[in-house]
Amino acid sequence: MAIGFKDGSFKILDTSTWNIRVSKKDRKSEISDIKFSPDRSKLAIGSHDCVIDIYSVPDFRQIAVCKGHSSYITHIDWSTDSGYIHSNCGAYELLFWDGNSGRQNTSGATALKDEEWNTWTLVIGWPVQGIYPAYADGTDVNAVDRSKKKFGNNEYPIVATSDDFGMLKVFRYPCLLKGSEGVIGRGHSSHVTNVRFSVDDRYIFTAGGD
Repeated sequence: MAIGFKDGSFKILDTSTWNIRVSKKDRKSEISDIKFSPDRSKLAIGSHDCVIDIYSVPDFRQIAVCKGHSSYITHIDWSTDSGYIHSNCGAYELLFWDGNSGRQNTSGATALKDEEWNTWTLVIGWPVQGIYPAYADGTDVNAVDRSKKKFGNNEYPIVATSDDFGMLKVFRYPCLLKGSEGVIGRGHSSHVTNVRFSVDDRYIFTAGGD
């Protein structure tokens, strides 16, 4: 298990014993997202230093740094083949990266338009352009998570969002029509800061706070 901290450090825990296997600090600012590649050979860590660090697994040696965002990293995902990363930042940018060298792919929006992404947690991107209500801006949706299995008659995944209005919303994925109306869940009294499906997609978990 990988855990990022506000001081820019991260730790790797052995989940069979909960002992700390690795403790490293290469950044000065808060770690904001952290994900293993699907093939478990790499770990990507986004921070408020506006970069994404890529580490090899299992030695956790830094092998690349993705530099190009103009603000702090908010969300990152790996492609299914572990070859690419896409990311959002606090300036609402969507950028694409080579998952091995860390080089930015400036034509990624076109070159990777048919790429399969292992997860989808970005709040800005082509398949989630319809999640925003009318007159909302980029700050209103805080988190997104796409289901792993398909629903209906095995026809489509679903995507869950959490927002500043205290709501969980669920849409069909991709959600392309601007202002789409999702299934709404209420329970939080303020901002809903994160959302995730359970491993089997039977449940949706949300977290609230500042």
